[in-house]
Amino acid sequence: MSDNELLKNINPVDAIIEPGQLLLEEKPLLIITEWNNQQMKCFNCLKTSFVMCTKCRIVPLCLFCTTHDQFECDFLRKALDEGISKDMLVKNYGTFPLLKLLLLMENPTKKQYCEKFLKQSVQLSDYQMDDLRKDYEESVIQPFLSTGFLNKLTSIGEKIEDDLYKLCILIDRNSIPVFASDDSILKCIYQNIGDIESSCIPNGAITVDDAFNLRIFATVKIFPGSKVSVSNANPLMDTHERQLFYHSKRLFCTCERCRDPTELNTYINAIKCTSCEEGYMTFALGDTLWKCELCGANSSISDIAALKSNIEDEINGATGDMVTLESLLQKYSKILHTNHFLLIRIKHNILMILNEILFHKKAEELKERKIQLHEEILPLVRLLSPGISKLYAFELHDYLSSFIQLDRNYIHKDIVPDKKNAYKILNIMEEVCKNLAYELPNTQEGVLLQQLLSLKKTVEAQVNSSK
Repeated sequence: MSDNELLKNINPVDAIIEPGQLLLEEKPLLIITEWNNQQMKCFNCLKTSFVMCTKCRIVPLCLFCTTHDQFECDFLRKALDEGISKDMLVKNYGTFPLLKLLLLMENPTKKQYCEKFLKQSVQLSDYQMDDLRKDYEESVIQPFLSTGFLNKLTSIGEKIEDDLYKLCILIDRNSIPVFASDDSILKCIYQNIGDIESSCIPNGAITVDDAFNLRIFATVKIFPGSKVSVSNANPLMDTHERQLFYHSKRLFCTCERCRDPTELNTYINAIKCTSCEEGYMTFALGDTLWKCELCGANSSISDIAALKSNIEDEINGATGDMVTLESLLQKYSKILHTNHFLLIRIKHNILMILNEILFHKKAEELKERKIQLHEEILPLVRLLSPGISKLYAFELHDYLSSFIQLDRNYIHKDIVPDKKNAYKILNIMEEVCKNLAYELPNTQEGVLLQQLLSLKKTVEAQVNSSK
């Protein structure tokens, strides 16, 4: 089934879709760098580069790539012969993503691949607020215009700056960050991802393999008439933080969770009211003030933002210091709701320290603290990430390490697990495997699944042999 046929069946859904069912599968239209990337990348394979193409002399290549796309190379060489500086990209490296897309649009044998992508509706009036256009103008559009390369293109209309701005928006709106083989961050553009809604309570999930092929599968049962939705935003952020994320991606989200001041009754954003000292101040999309749901007292957005910023600074300043982090947890538990995302962040920071300590030595008291923290976090993660959930799987997997010790190569250190916890261990393993079952085998999650399935068999054999 083609991408278009898949999309036709899921927007909206015309039949019941079961969890795990494939919704969309596609290869990247383009693989590009981040806008702010300053490390030269090979124009062919995007590995770190230190040399330039000897033919066009404009784009970088790595030590293993001697050529890049023939049309691109010839087009750039002709531009160079006609007076374009060979340093046009080197001196304006933030234009890499735009240049890559424009060259694809000029290529007569490949430009049809981006036709659907370019037809996506972009209302520029929706993107004039705040610093959106200013960011693009200063870091991409004006540097690109200064190269003179625009005169060599046929794919840009008369409204030059608006057209370039639209392309920048489309790049951000249709791209997904991925890790390269050298662990640097790249972006993959997919021509169909922009047709799928963004939601903080999505019914679909994205997985990308090591060749950057994308798949979207259902995470819960989806009923006829519903639209498929996905999210790249961390569910453990509050509405304000998630909206900032969407803002950076040039996306909009008005889902039920964003419009609910209690965030699905989790109060992950809630701050104790200083007026009545019993209620909590909350905030939803479209609100102009934080309001106490009990007494009606309010606080300005800027005041709450300053409070959260101060707390974040303290958390960042306590990195690696478990004593200070525990102190901050105790201090801010008095003014933040127990589910507040900043308290969850502190707990995760403490867990990272505990994991490192417990890897090197056994300490029963620290192990119990680790279990306690996980058992406080897991219900919230399950509520905010229902169905098949990669986030829940990773949280459970870390919880699993409280009961069974593994070395760096994922080898079980104990000969036989603690009999008291044997069945609990197997139940946790089963739950993690269920939540990773639809990940591609050549992804980080797919590799973890295979390791866990193998380990599960070992533990089952050890338990059975000890009966």
